[in-house]
Amino acid sequence: MKKILISLIALTIMGTISCKKFLEEEPFDFLTPGNFPASASDADVALNGAYQSLAGTEFSGSINNTFQGYGAIYTCELNDLVHDGFTSNYRNTSYAQAFSEAMWKTMFTGINSCNNLISSLEKINGETWATTKIAEAKALRALFYFYLVRWYGDLPLVITPTTSGTINNPRSSVEDVYKQIISDLKFAEDKLPDAVNDGKFKNGSVKALLAQVYITRAGFHRDSKTGTKVAGDQTMWALARDKAKEVIESGTYTLESDYTDIFKKSAMDISCNEVILDIQYSTNSPCNFPYATGPEAYGSPGPIGGGKNWVDKINIEWLRRINPNDKRKAWNISDYMVLDNSWVRVPQSDSNRNILTVYPKWPEGDDSHRFYWDNYLYNWNILRLGEIKLLFAEAANEVAGPTSEAYSQLNEIRARAGLTPLNGLTKDQFRNAIMEERALELLGEGIRYFDLQRWGNWKEKIDANKLQSAWRNSNGAGVDEKWLLWPVPLRDVDANGWYQNKGW
Repeated sequence: MKKILISLIALTIMGTISCKKFLEEEPFDFLTPGNFPASASDADVALNGAYQSLAGTEFSGSINNTFQGYGAIYTCELNDLVHDGFTSNYRNTSYAQAFSEAMWKTMFTGINSCNNLISSLEKINGETWATTKIAEAKALRALFYFYLVRWYGDLPLVITPTTSGTINNPRSSVEDVYKQIISDLKFAEDKLPDAVNDGKFKNGSVKALLAQVYITRAGFHRDSKTGTKVAGDQTMWALARDKAKEVIESGTYTLESDYTDIFKKSAMDISCNEVILDIQYSTNSPCNFPYATGPEAYGSPGPIGGGKNWVDKINIEWLRRINPNDKRKAWNISDYMVLDNSWVRVPQSDSNRNILTVYPKWPEGDDSHRFYWDNYLYNWNILRLGEIKLLFAEAANEVAGPTSEAYSQLNEIRARAGLTPLNGLTKDQFRNAIMEERALELLGEGIRYFDLQRWGNWKEKIDANKLQSAWRNSNGAGVDEKWLLWPVPLRDVDANGWYQNKGW
């Protein structure tokens, strides 16, 4: 059988661990029967190498090759709320192949790191710590596959170590990939501590990720071969509701009373009890979010002032629908630019430039950071309680209509934003209210693209924006639905005789 030509990055290049609370030891170069972990601390060092695929140079470190550019920003832009940024680049096939290959390689490198550790630890009998670390590695492997299956659809399912740099696996169906994801998470569930977030999987983050997986399986997905819209498994709504409820009622996490504190605390390296799982950064291994998603500035880049880029502009139609009393708007969307090398704000109209600014430079006025790439402490939220509450409300509504519990969770999020409570809605009205609430609550957190995928209204929502046309084809046909899945790297398609995702 032909082989997948995946370059597996040696763990030795992962020596500087990005998570602030991670161990500082070097990860194992290679796990063999002669040096597999002999203790929980040894296993943690190996796990750090696996987590590095989230925080390292191709997932989050530099905009040209990273999760910010390819994972976070792409999924922030491929939706109905924002436009511009790198849109012209996306529509270039060779550019699309390049970023797709970078993310593919990064995710499978992380998967192989997890597989190496799982295989080594399974040789240890009767040690509770080994089972705990296997659980963590399986949860992390599930997260890698969860990103991959939503980006690429059918995937090679690899759950054993690869040592030669090649993998003998065909593409497995979306259904089979999700079965493995759920199996890994169920194994991990209740084997990890009930503890607050420190950038690594805990019992609450396993349950929260399971809730996300269940609600995604309840929705639509695009078939890799035919490009058709495939309906989800409706039994998953109840599973998503119940798992989200477990997270909410665990008592481990609480909402921040001020929405902006979620991001301010992240920027200042202060623990946030709303965050369930994130990618963490340090002064030695920082991120660049404020440059990519901070307010735009006049003039050339300099060390003083807010972010100077303007990656994502807000779509006017949606912007004008936002309740002016919503407290989240001022933080997430700038209606100003800053003068070059200053903090002086120059107001902008909504028809000119209102920019996505969910990760601005903070504290405002602090110019201790270098201006350009990789000099910020911001963490990237993967899971937080605010989303899980909205997820519960959505799933509960799909199961039994807008119940009192569903209203309670939705209205708690609205109250924090300074909005009046909702009541008396039909099932369809409640569903639409959830879609609107998730838009601003989770703006810029890389979730909207996945939401529109599972709701089955991605093209409808984007094409409804008439005042911005960056994603519409010049022939007026609307946005191309091939973007519901990314192109599988050509070298792997050619080497294995695979089918390419429809449209690519």
